[in-house]
Amino acid sequence: MIENNCVVYLHERKDKPGHIFYCGSGKPRRPYSRQRNPYWKNIVSKNDYNIHIVAKDLTEEEARCLEGFIGHEFWSIGMCEAVLSFLLMAINCM
Repeated sequence: MIENNCVVYLHERKDKPGHIFYCGSGKPRRPYSRQRNPYWKNIVSKNDYNIHIVAKDLTEEEARCLEGFIGHEFWSIGMCEAVLSFLLMAINCM
């Protein structure tokens, strides 16, 4: 049986309303976790943030697909830098 218990969420900087610096997906507690990559922690160390739940009750596959689509859309307009920076760091470590 497939469980529909995943969420997709955005982290928005409070000092720049509307600026989404992170898009993620996971179990319902994940949006509130502070265990993240160094780039996310760097942004959060200087700015507080709001959490927005975009969708809930998704399968893991649905959540990852939606996360990828939304993350790319925000990245294409200069946002979601915490995600892109983490990807670039991983590529540089290969």
